[in-house]
Amino acid sequence: MDERTLARFLSKVDKNGPLPPKHPELGPCWLWKPAPAAGGYCYFTVNGKPRLAHRVSCEHFNGEIPAGYDVDHLCEVRNCVRPSHLKARTHADNARRARAWEGGAAFQRDKTHCPYGHPYSGDNLRIAKDGKRVCKECARRYSREADERKRAANPPQPKPERTHCKNGHPYAEFGTIGSNGQRRCRACDRDSLRERRKRARVLADPKAKATCKHGHPWIESNIYVDPRGHKHCRACHNERSLARYYAARTERPPAPRRETCANGHPWAGDNLYVTPQGLEKCRECARERNRRYAARLKATLTP
Repeated sequence: MDERTLARFLSKVDKNGPLPPKHPELGPCWLWKPAPAAGGYCYFTVNGKPRLAHRVSCEHFNGEIPAGYDVDHLCEVRNCVRPSHLKARTHADNARRARAWEGGAAFQRDKTHCPYGHPYSGDNLRIAKDGKRVCKECARRYSREADERKRAANPPQPKPERTHCKNGHPYAEFGTIGSNGQRRCRACDRDSLRERRKRARVLADPKAKATCKHGHPWIESNIYVDPRGHKHCRACHNERSLARYYAARTERPPAPRRETCANGHPWAGDNLYVTPQGLEKCRECARERNRRYAARLKATLTP
């Protein structure tokens, strides 16, 4: 602010305000003389634009406010503009202190019943992942109401009655009720029985050979019968499948060696290390992740 704007700002400030009730050790507050707006905060016009008076005071006397930061009232008096009572904080820290002003966690811990009168104890209590208490009775009611809204918005449509089985046989002619109470098709059951008997006859052939043409044992556990009734050797089939797989692997060209990581750091030399699991990692990317984590941790722990 220039000198003229600063003089206009100070003319609206009462430097002989009372001591803050909750923090008298901070000294008297500088109260804003004009009536505060809704919520208890005050505004001051700078260069034709209205701004929060406590932000203007903090920016002028305490220095520039970092981008995205809030200005916290240490005295917990919203119309106070004294620079020593103001401090720039992150929005999360400011919100956490605001909840503490109003009772915060202590107020929540003192609750013994939910808003609908159910007790926060016994079988009706559940602790959520974030540590909050949840009333099971209310949760069940919310779930029932949500299901009712979904059913009202999308009512179930009646399923059309099936007149034929999956193979096209009419139930009116071949339908019957099985032992489990479900409808079955006699024509499909007869076809299935014929297939099972046909495969059993093929496996029980007395002229069956001892081995296949590649020397694998021609026994029931090594034989499978295709839908046409032909018998095949499982071991031969597995060998052919593996041969095709390895042939495809040898014909496939090897992937080119990468030169940089996703962030452009060289993928070689001292910048490359191998984890105990055998994975290659970029050292510079790991250092950047550690620096970002340390910065977030420092911002969280800073009072």
